[in-house]
Amino acid sequence: MPEDKQPFCSKGNQYGIPYLKDPSELSEICPVRDVDLNTIHSFGRVVSAYDCPSQTGVFQRLFLFGLVVAKQPKRILELGFRFGGTSFVMLCALQDLGNNGKLVSLDPCPEPALDFSQFGDNFYLYRGTSPGDIKSAVQVLGGKIDLCHIDADHTYDSVLADLSAVKEYMNEDSYILMHDACWPDVKNAIQEFLERHPYEIVDCGLIDPFPNEEGWGGMHLLRVGPKATRKRGEC
Repeated sequence: MPEDKQPFCSKGNQYGIPYLKDPSELSEICPVRDVDLNTIHSFGRVVSAYDCPSQTGVFQRLFLFGLVVAKQPKRILELGFRFGGTSFVMLCALQDLGNNGKLVSLDPCPEPALDFSQFGDNFYLYRGTSPGDIKSAVQVLGGKIDLCHIDADHTYDSVLADLSAVKEYMNEDSYILMHDACWPDVKNAIQEFLERHPYEIVDCGLIDPFPNEEGWGGMHLLRVGPKATRKRGEC
């Protein structure tokens, strides 16, 4: 191998991943850090996306974790809790942000499979139904919603009702993430919702467009923007 093609000799970062170039050479382009989010504590929280009990796919959970860390929402509303897998993932992401956010999960019959006591006041499980109890859940949340994850009843009328109710409490430049967006009723309700609000709601599209054998799966991201300032598809 030519001398200039030889890999940089280094033990790599704290996880044993070798650097192919001297990290100091990249500092002006993209600072290389082995601290902050790349700590063993954060690494353990990311792993929660893999092993928590959830009917959501692993890669969807990783996207959800990354979305929370990237957008840094102060207030998250979740419609549909069941075992609590996606709630746990979002709460772990909030921990990476210094617990500067709160999650309220709304579900009529939750079956927690994990210990949520570690999250203290950053989490509240509201036993109720959507869309009827959305207003009360938002009051517990303490303000308008920055991120809403919807995985509740999957009938057309219910999905459309949830989207319409949640919209009234969303912050500007906030996000709605729909689960099982490949399911026909969910898909059709999303399209109807977008047609009703062509300027206020930006369609960011399917994040995971691949349904399973039964037709479930897929995540569809919507962005709530200032009225009449953005057109569909301008994310």
